[in-house]
Amino acid sequence: MIISHFLPSGIGGVLKIFIPVLEIIGVIIRPLTLAVRLATNIRCGHVVLLIFSYFSFNVANYLVISIRVLLFGLYFIEFLVCVIQAYVFWRLFYIYLIEIEI
Repeated sequence: MIISHFLPSGIGGVLKIFIPVLEIIGVIIRPLTLAVRLATNIRCGHVVLLIFSYFSFNVANYLVISIRVLLFGLYFIEFLVCVIQAYVFWRLFYIYLIEIEI
């Protein structure tokens, strides 16, 4: 039975009612928190790129080249972070699906 997955052995009394409810809520919330984590990490990278882009257009001409080179490096790092975050997202999502055992 599916509910037996959410109820650890050795639990008695009133806890038999509350523990499965909390476990089910935890299973439902895990993918949501994972999605929020992925979105915030990607959003923070975009904000950093936006700030450096803004500075590259509002500084003296002799600094523009060096800031744009730095910006290109940041774009590359941002790309790598997005790839890693996508990999972590799918890996953890797969682990969560295995844990559910439906």
